[in-house]
Amino acid sequence: MSLHNSEDKLQQALALLDINRLQEAKTLLTQLCTPDCNNAEAWLMLGAVNGELGNVDVAATCIRRAITLDSQYPEAHLSLATILMAQGMAEEAQKSCQQAVDQDSDYAEAWLMLARINQQLAQLGEAERCYRQVVALWPGAYDAHYELGLILRGLGKFNEASDSYRTVLSIKPDNAQAHAGLGEICLLQNNYTHAVEHFKKSVATEAGRAETHCNLGLAYWHLSKIQQALDSCQTAIRLNPELAEAYSNLGLVLNALGRSEEACAACQQAIHLNPFLDGAYVNLGMAYHDLGHYDEAREAYEKTTRINPSNPDAHWNLGLLLLLHGEFERGWEEYEWRWRRQATPPRSFKTKLWDGSILAGRTILLHAEQGLGDTLQFVRYVQHVKARGGRVIVECQAPLAQLVSTCEGVDEVVVQGSPLPPFDVHAPLLSLPRIFQTQINSVPNQTPYLKVPDQNHARILAAISSNPGQLKVGIVWAGRPTHPNDRNRSCELALFRPLSMQANIKLFSLQKGARCSDLTTNAVSAINLGDMLNDFSDTAAAISGLDLVISVDTSVAHLAGALGKPTWVLLPHVPDWRWMLTDEKTPWYPHMRLFRQHQAGDWSTVFERVTTALQNH
Repeated sequence: MSLHNSEDKLQQALALLDINRLQEAKTLLTQLCTPDCNNAEAWLMLGAVNGELGNVDVAATCIRRAITLDSQYPEAHLSLATILMAQGMAEEAQKSCQQAVDQDSDYAEAWLMLARINQQLAQLGEAERCYRQVVALWPGAYDAHYELGLILRGLGKFNEASDSYRTVLSIKPDNAQAHAGLGEICLLQNNYTHAVEHFKKSVATEAGRAETHCNLGLAYWHLSKIQQALDSCQTAIRLNPELAEAYSNLGLVLNALGRSEEACAACQQAIHLNPFLDGAYVNLGMAYHDLGHYDEAREAYEKTTRINPSNPDAHWNLGLLLLLHGEFERGWEEYEWRWRRQATPPRSFKTKLWDGSILAGRTILLHAEQGLGDTLQFVRYVQHVKARGGRVIVECQAPLAQLVSTCEGVDEVVVQGSPLPPFDVHAPLLSLPRIFQTQINSVPNQTPYLKVPDQNHARILAAISSNPGQLKVGIVWAGRPTHPNDRNRSCELALFRPLSMQANIKLFSLQKGARCSDLTTNAVSAINLGDMLNDFSDTAAAISGLDLVISVDTSVAHLAGALGKPTWVLLPHVPDWRWMLTDEKTPWYPHMRLFRQHQAGDWSTVFERVTTALQNH
């Protein structure tokens, strides 16, 4: 065939390809590509057409012939990579694509293909490098910026991923994927308010995005906006009834609403749809736990760790369950997994975590974590740390600073958020039981380990002492409203009314916060000390003037226990881990008595027992 005829056929084939008449183009190119044809472009076109028609083996043979004729043909190497990917030969495709970019470093299409191949091979670092080449060559290619964002997120480079998603939005402001990506990064960074904003923008553009509605529900759950969370999860399920994650998140939300049996059913449906969705087992375990079905909860957590041994939420929740059952040795170890949870990242210090070794004059920082009650309970370990021969700095919440300074062994107190002095090692307060290998029979429970700070509390004490001859009882009926379990652990002030009617008893309210207003709407006779209590030093002074404290599970109960004051704690049917499950006694506070619900939500019988106990007090 003459060169002129070959060029004509090639141009005719190109024209046919332009109008997607593939079979006719293939016939023409087959006529052209005889065994003695040395036209690399023709062989490449024939390979490409066969590839489009699904004849991948023939396509690979043709493209390899083109490369044999012209080894410096980057388009051929890229086409071969495409065919090899269709044949499931990703590593070979990677080599071909690498040759394409080696021959033409400005070949954006080849960089894009190489990026996607590396992504499939889980070589995320190489994928990042390739995507960066793509966006440098094609700065306006928003889809490449988006895919770079996905890679950066997978590498844990959340801020850079956010930058990529924002670049997408600068090019295409209504891009639903980019808003969803930003929302997911915000979720991972515990920035739930901004997560909601981005997810809402995403579904405003593409209302049918079930995964985004699902994530929106999770963000609302983190913000304790439970009704919105419920609506979002139900929308996700309506859009995609096969989306296992939506049922798992629905389980979380239903459990937060106290609908734990329904939560179990939702999580079981998630597991039915995806038996390897480890988060669904964690959520199922939490729902079982809240129902008091502890064996089933434990089974769910342990199933999670078999599916994903590195799931921190499973280990942490299992730790809580073990501690609740008094299995301290393993429980403390599992409890350490809290530092791997997304919600509770560890503090970043240059110094090492203390291992319990002799301090030999070194300075140790003990830093508070979690709630005020946790600090009050575990600051007891300070004197044992001090006995290891060092200088002890305690960093704690501002309302506790003066009180913590009275604890034996404390050399210096620093308020959270203030600059820290130099120190050699550090330890979180709630890691000390593990470090000291605490068992039930070795809990350091000598009280008092806190004292009322030396300052003028005359006004508070005068208000208490003005009622001589009566049993002076301090009461607290509600904890922090934002506590995840507040609906179970807090009770109504009206339940104290029978106590207030006893002639030999005078009630004193130690309640702080919004629930103080209950005193104005309930027929409970109690002297309100709340307005005089500016910090926990004031509360400690008030407790020192009382005969007894009766409190729900909140920080005041721990304070009274730490001061060695007789304290009665009112516990829900499923208590916090530290109170365990049986007995009226606790190893943590020798002067404390526990009054437990025998049925979920039944405070009335608890108060009947309290009333009887007071009559015999």
